[in-house]
Amino acid sequence: MQVELSKRLKAATVTETVIAMLILMISVTAGLVIYGRLAGTGVNDQALRAGLYTDLVTDSLAAADSFQDQVIQQNGFTVAVKFSEVVRFKGAWVLAAVCRDSEGKILAEVSKIVTGDGKQD
Repeated sequence: MQVELSKRLKAATVTETVIAMLILMISVTAGLVIYGRLAGTGVNDQALRAGLYTDLVTDSLAAADSFQDQVIQQNGFTVAVKFSEVVRFKGAWVLAAVCRDSEGKILAEVSKIVTGDGKQD
């Protein structure tokens, strides 16, 4: 049984293999960086719900045109809303809201500039 040595096998060259490994390494590194950033932010379902709830509360209070400091407790969240009048611009208010969980941990913070006279009709 003799094997012919004159036939060449088709195979990848060293250059092609190195380029393929380089592309693979770059892809894996990018994936790990993205995963690390997402895992490190600590954003979870409760924080997302708190952010949405805080936006809802601040939008509702701004639309009500009654700019009084309030603390609202609902759905396991405590939202403290504070209004500060902007001295340089008549009728402009800074609305700052902080949403905390039942343990007092800050889950979301929102700041907005709203306009109005601050009087309830």
